[in-house]
Amino acid sequence: MEKLVLNAQHREEIGKGSGGRLRAQGLLPAVVYGENKKSEHVTINRHDLQLLIHHGTGEGTIISLKIKGTKAAKEQKVLIRDIQKDPVTMYPIHADFYRISLTKKLKVEVPVRALGTPEGVKAGGILEYLTRTVEVKCLPTAIPRNFEVDVSELAINHSVHVSDLKVAEGVEILNDPETTLFTVLPPRVEEEVVTAPAAEELAEGAEPELITREKGEEEKEEKKEEKAEEKPEKTETKEKK
Repeated sequence: MEKLVLNAQHREEIGKGSGGRLRAQGLLPAVVYGENKKSEHVTINRHDLQLLIHHGTGEGTIISLKIKGTKAAKEQKVLIRDIQKDPVTMYPIHADFYRISLTKKLKVEVPVRALGTPEGVKAGGILEYLTRTVEVKCLPTAIPRNFEVDVSELAINHSVHVSDLKVAEGVEILNDPETTLFTVLPPRVEEEVVTAPAAEELAEGAEPELITREKGEEEKEEKKEEKAEEKPEKTETKEKK
């Protein structure tokens, strides 16, 4: 479990215009909600949030959010629930924080990582990621940063399932145990194109056999016709004699 600190400032003004002015100053609008309490609008420093993201902060990282600007500064334990980013620059433009109680279990998504190069991949196979996160239920202090799976001995057509994950005490995985996380697919085989002998002959300029037989038959027919024309001439000769 990681614990990080982020400073925030309470704000009253909300809306698109307000958000634009804040971003122009290097600040970000954010909202804090959860624990059956009223949502609170705050302002945070964009650079500070980017440092948290760069540090690898995930959904399961507990943040101590120190909010100033009210009668008494307060600190709340929160998780990052959503960070909206500009589609062009990919800079954060808004953040959502979820209040938590360190004594109550909650549900969060935890990443799953594959470690090593599978034997099946060395043999030409392809490692396919089918499930990149799993949902767990546990106390905030027990949230895993991620699940790491050694896939170095994974052969072709073999898989790793949720049931293969090693889970610490107090952590419950909510996914179906038979859900596949990783699998090694067999190598892709390209279809071999076989050239027909007849096609090769045509390419070389040879005449098809069918055409040759047709020409032979035509020659026989012509000879028969010639003989048939000759017979009457012989009959006439005999009669004259």
